Amino acid sequence: MILLDSSIWVAIANENDPHHEKSIGVLEVVNQSDMSISDFTFVETLTVLKIKSSLQDCSKFMAILKALN
Repeated sequence: MILLDSSIWVAIANENDPHHEKSIGVLEVVNQSDMSISDFTFVETLTVLKIKSSLQDCSKFMAILKALN
């Protein structure tokens, strides 16, 4: 099982994040069938995106997770 930290998820959803491109690269090389997200990471990612970014990025994060399933 592979768990990605919320900082990677935030960077993936927020195109203005300085680590956006690197985080997209991580997502592309990780075996997605082995990937999981904990409830805590899910909630933390949404909270950080809502406070530091936008509700649009929260929606983008949700769409990314849906696409991975």
